[in-house]
Amino acid sequence: MKRKPIRWLWFGVASAVFLLLASWQLGLPGPHYDEAVEVVPAVQLLRGMAVTAHRGAGIHIAGRLFPIMVVDYIGALNTYFVMPFFLLGGIGVPSMRAMPIAGGLVALYFTFRLAEEWAGERAAVLAAFFLAVQPSFVFWTRQGIFVTSITTPILMAFLWFVWLWWRDGKLGHLIAFCFLAGLGIYAKFLFVWPIGALLLVMAVAWKWNRPKRMPAAKEAFLGAVAFLAGIWPLILFNVQTGGTFEHFTEHLVNSYYGVHNAAYFHNLLIRLDDFRSVVEGDHFWYLGGVHRDVWALAAFLVFPLISLAGDRSAKSVARILVPVAFIGVVILESPITPSSLWVTHFAIITPLVAFSLAVSADGVLRLVGGRRLLLLSLLVSALLVREMITDVQYHRSLAKSGGLGDHSDAIYHLAYWLRTHGKDSPPALDWGISAPVFLLTGGEVSPQDVFGYDNLQKPDEGFRKRILLFLRDRQQVYLLHSPDATVFKGREKAFEEEASRLGLKPKTVAVFAERSGRPLFEVMSVEPGR
Repeated sequence: MKRKPIRWLWFGVASAVFLLLASWQLGLPGPHYDEAVEVVPAVQLLRGMAVTAHRGAGIHIAGRLFPIMVVDYIGALNTYFVMPFFLLGGIGVPSMRAMPIAGGLVALYFTFRLAEEWAGERAAVLAAFFLAVQPSFVFWTRQGIFVTSITTPILMAFLWFVWLWWRDGKLGHLIAFCFLAGLGIYAKFLFVWPIGALLLVMAVAWKWNRPKRMPAAKEAFLGAVAFLAGIWPLILFNVQTGGTFEHFTEHLVNSYYGVHNAAYFHNLLIRLDDFRSVVEGDHFWYLGGVHRDVWALAAFLVFPLISLAGDRSAKSVARILVPVAFIGVVILESPITPSSLWVTHFAIITPLVAFSLAVSADGVLRLVGGRRLLLLSLLVSALLVREMITDVQYHRSLAKSGGLGDHSDAIYHLAYWLRTHGKDSPPALDWGISAPVFLLTGGEVSPQDVFGYDNLQKPDEGFRKRILLFLRDRQQVYLLHSPDATVFKGREKAFEEEASRLGLKPKTVAVFAERSGRPLFEVMSVEPGR
């Protein structure tokens, strides 16, 4: 069948809608710590500063250290991909967020192409629009470094080349998807979820639909080399530190954040609610409000049933059930985690939600004609409009709040105060402060984390020694969260105790609040006690 060029016009419109929704008030909310910490080495490299590398691991080139990991299971792709955006647009939040938005466009493109190959032009256009306006995709992409959203374009490109290879058996397609598989795991280890889902779905489908040809030994070898080319930084990191292996083995039963992995069905219920939240888009409380699109979930659940009831041919069943099964397997894999049961882990499958919804909606539209087709088309259009309304509601809430908690724009005011007062390396007594301040000042202010990571409720054993080094400087200031916003508890009390030992007492110098007036950050100094 000859394809119509107009489909690219519709794709262009969908892309423009996505860019508008994702780029609107790009400086808000304030940069989150997990978002900013990945670009700290990028700023250091661009400014010629000493580079901070996770576990000290990296590659030494011309006397410079180039980090290869952000944490034990997240690679440093964002660190390097953001550098051209900083060079073009300057170091700051808009430039940082332009990078994942560009990645979102890539994910949108491959979702469109895959849907076109899978179910036709109408499904492709629907997939592009459903993804472009999906609140979870839009707002997670805006802060994409925060959720490692770079895995979404990698995943959709990976699935695209898998499909091409399955269809034509070409070596180039085999090498491409093998490389992307390795790169995806390096980007974030949870990429093994969609790889595992794909292998299971392919194994089930093997009886009805096999690849055009299996790779010869030489081709399989080249595929293995391509996979290693994608994953080699993760391998090098573990050769240098053993960090990933150590992290996973230590937290196999109980995760770092206290998830009991043996409680699989309990965790699965949490994951199912997480998925519901992803589809409905009601998890962005930190933007200043909670907005929910229940129509999206209803359509995701009902459209496949209607389509299958109307057309039970093998082709139709496969077209509808494969993407649903793929998502289902990912959900079933997700209750076991080395970290926590965060809803952000499902950012990787947001394009698949739009893909599945589009394919099933197209299946329903195939069943009817005449006035019914018009009515159903209006219903699908209403779904898209409802998603856009949810996006706009979030933007309106964000414009009013500036972001809440760790996402508040109050961090801008703290960073400005520190820079204008010449406080270039103050100690941070809580998590979430140092990296955003470093980013917002372009490295001019580099807070030193002294709180320690051992325990959320009390300082670690080295806290006293670290804070004493700063207490000797009477001109020093100290960065804290307000009491009700503190992450690592007990730091303020321990700080007061150590200051008291030296005959000093803390004094509040400045307070920075959310737009609502809720205090969030405190700057303290010390003065002679009574």
